[in-house]
Amino acid sequence: MDLTYDINLCKCLFASITFFMVFFGALINLCEPYLPVLFTRTFRYGKFACKEESLLVKKAEVPKSYFRHFYLTAALLYYPVAFYQVLSAYVFDGEVSNWFKILLDFSCGSDRIATINNHSKLQLQDIGITEVFAITLFMWAWYHQHVATVILANLRKNRKGNIVNQNYDIPQGDWFDYFSSPHLIAEVIMYTGLTLLLSDNTTWWYVYAWVVSGQVESILLSHWWYQSYFQNFPSKRKALVPFLF
Repeated sequence: MDLTYDINLCKCLFASITFFMVFFGALINLCEPYLPVLFTRTFRYGKFACKEESLLVKKAEVPKSYFRHFYLTAALLYYPVAFYQVLSAYVFDGEVSNWFKILLDFSCGSDRIATINNHSKLQLQDIGITEVFAITLFMWAWYHQHVATVILANLRKNRKGNIVNQNYDIPQGDWFDYFSSPHLIAEVIMYTGLTLLLSDNTTWWYVYAWVVSGQVESILLSHWWYQSYFQNFPSKRKALVPFLF
């Protein structure tokens, strides 16, 4: 009897962290006054961090700037290897390294199926209404996310571009007229566009669920933080749905 199991560890990972985000996010949103400081301090971070101290969590916390090390490590270790493997297989008709195949089998399951081969060519007729809509949606959201980040970056700068204060202020303009965190709303829309393009990839749906759950929680926490921090915060600005919620 075959006792082996073909498990997609990527799906398991993203399903687990999505469950963590939804379950513990709900606890924070609904029951925070009754939760121990250790819990709330671990979950809350950045500008909406818990004000009460936890010695255990404090020793493990790192500044947000440290996260650049994660991206730097990924860029130096993962991307060159992945680029080499793709270049070898799709450009030079080479073989993918055996160790890389084993890694893919271990993390994504051995029953995965390629939707195209390395000799496929993009034809204009392959681009349908769904692809056009998804790309347009992505670019539209990307533009407004860029505008939102520029507005946020300029809050602490003078007209010469010099940082003159470290205080929080209420951002104005573009999607900020409707949302508390339009850059996060735009991120959800961008990932929705990507999901339309990658809808045949079942693993991607788990990634999408994780992104949406995390961004929605950040949007809610940020919205409530704005309302508590600024007494004159515009009441017409909503968290998720314009004019409604």
